[in-house]
Amino acid sequence: MLSRIPIAIIIIIAVILVIILLAFLGIIPGLKPSRPPPVTLELWGIEDEEKVFEGIIRSFHQENLHISINYSRFDADTFENTLVNRMAEGRGPDIFMLRNSSIFKHRDKIFSLPQRSLKFTPRDFSKIFTDKTAEDLIDKKGEIIGLPLFTDTLALFYNKDIFNTVGIAEPPRNWEEVVELSRKLTKIDPSGGDIIRSGIALGSFDNVEHALEIISALILQRGDSIINSKTGGVELREGTKDAFSFYTSFADQTKQNFSWSSRLANSFDALAEEKSTMAFGFSGDIKKILAKNPHLNLGVISFPQLKNARLPLSYAAYFFPTVSKFSKHRLESWQFILFAVSGDSAKEYLEKSNRPPARRDLLSQVPQNPLLEVFYKQSLIAQSWPIPDYEAVNRLFGEAVQTILTQRDISKPVEKMESQLKLLLP
Repeated sequence: MLSRIPIAIIIIIAVILVIILLAFLGIIPGLKPSRPPPVTLELWGIEDEEKVFEGIIRSFHQENLHISINYSRFDADTFENTLVNRMAEGRGPDIFMLRNSSIFKHRDKIFSLPQRSLKFTPRDFSKIFTDKTAEDLIDKKGEIIGLPLFTDTLALFYNKDIFNTVGIAEPPRNWEEVVELSRKLTKIDPSGGDIIRSGIALGSFDNVEHALEIISALILQRGDSIINSKTGGVELREGTKDAFSFYTSFADQTKQNFSWSSRLANSFDALAEEKSTMAFGFSGDIKKILAKNPHLNLGVISFPQLKNARLPLSYAAYFFPTVSKFSKHRLESWQFILFAVSGDSAKEYLEKSNRPPARRDLLSQVPQNPLLEVFYKQSLIAQSWPIPDYEAVNRLFGEAVQTILTQRDISKPVEKMESQLKLLLP
């Protein structure tokens, strides 16, 4: 009897294994493990070529065979209008990139990260990413509305060859040194008063790239928050007036800082053509400038600070991926975003896009491109403000600059801008 027991056990085990095998093969109906239905996600990017995401998408698909992703690239200037129109037609993306300056305007189109399902909390966010992205992408309710692939900041670009020719050994560190160098480098035709070479492209609005961001940084450096994040009110005080006065002084012929004119070419064109020695831009602008002049000996340094400033500050602007509330595959979409911002994927994205990181662990590394080193350092000191409507605010800032230059009055344009900003708030 005892000798038969092992044989019986062996037979039972064999029968169980056969049943499992038949179930897996589907021979026994209803017992085959169900596979997730196939899912195709539409991912819309801004400016990044397909090659930037193809490796990340391929790796994600290998781990999630039922999920496929189609990538579409859009230009930054037309993206938001396309997004709004396609969503209204029911043909929008599952995942889309968004400017941090457009959060206020498009918050109602975002489906927040399902924290319980994906086990990712605001605390996790703050440990991994920079303070500025946490401030932008974690709302007051503690909901996570996006995860950053990179952060970008304003920096000062300059022509190294001109600096060397004039005998400038070290680039400027603060605004006083910028003013001093600009006066030294600016060449003006004594007969007609035209600018032959600009020391710095600053002062007007329409032909200065990122004029809104530059002026915003100047205001924030002077202590005005523009829109107070706690009260939600508009805050334009003496610091704002001082910032506008300083900015426009570079385009005012009556001021010692005069180095620029609204009649000149775009600031990046002027820098590339060596008609301006200094200009401001983000890391993503380096490629654009060098494409205009591959032989330009371009230098990049930190955004200038106020002399004796307690804390340094630059201006943050970046795109981040988020999920459409109209998507039918919101969980899978957030799974992909979490995968894309993870260590290896984020590193691959940065290498292919040539952008500075948003992850703290990657900020400690030395960038392959030495021109990006400044942007790595500035990511931790980046600031911005909650712009309610970028196009409308850009118009308000431009009108203020134009009025100041034509009427030489600071108070009224700033007061008018303040009242119009209030109308843009809920």
